[in-house]
Amino acid sequence: QTGFVEAIDLNSGNTMWQLINPYGVIGTQCRNSAKYNASDWSVIRSGSACRVGIPAIRDGLPAVVTPDVAHLATPMNAANRAAFVAPVTIANDLVFIPSNTGDVFISSITNGTVLKHLQCTNVLGNRAGISAGVTVVRNLVIFYCGAGNFDLPLTAGKEVMVYEIP
Repeated sequence: QTGFVEAIDLNSGNTMWQLINPYGVIGTQCRNSAKYNASDWSVIRSGSACRVGIPAIRDGLPAVVTPDVAHLATPMNAANRAAFVAPVTIANDLVFIPSNTGDVFISSITNGTVLKHLQCTNVLGNRAGISAGVTVVRNLVIFYCGAGNFDLPLTAGKEVMVYEIP
């Protein structure tokens, strides 16, 4: 399973774009995947396995955005942490999307394009998750790393990150 964020036009009620957590698994990737070992509540509640195809993620949208993280270190237990549990922050024309994998994706409010990617400190191949919102003051982005989830080493974090963006 994977988390996603959806931008909705408040005038029309239509979905403008969806951003998918790049560390998650969806559809047939879930079946027999060693990366995915969490309780699948869709099956427990008599749904299809791992929400096969995830009907909420729609191909017909103007934009389904999956951030490119191929060049980054993958956090431990990433597939099970691929959720967005914190609120997003909107500042001017940017959306700041914190993830439980320790990432903040900064996206365009109009089309979801990821313009910048920030993350918690990598320590020994892992990083803390983010379960709180992001604060934006002028050109500073401030967030707390330390979801402390999944009984993984080094996820407590307890670190405040401050980034300056142009």
